[in-house]
Amino acid sequence: MDEPIGEYQYEKWGGVCEVAVYAIRVEVVLDDYPEKDVCRRKIVSLTGAGSLVATEDVSTILDRLS
Repeated sequence: MDEPIGEYQYEKWGGVCEVAVYAIRVEVVLDDYPEKDVCRRKIVSLTGAGSLVATEDVSTILDRLS
């Protein structure tokens, strides 16, 4: 998908971060990945993903996909 499915902003480090969200198709999930020591990965259905995120903006974007 070439176009973002949504956008949102949030404050961090004294500034405003602008985020564009793109849908991707996951074809392979690797057991070893660079962030594995600092990030926890959880695979969930699209239907339940919106309830797991911290911001309403991201939840709304995910809900539109399902």
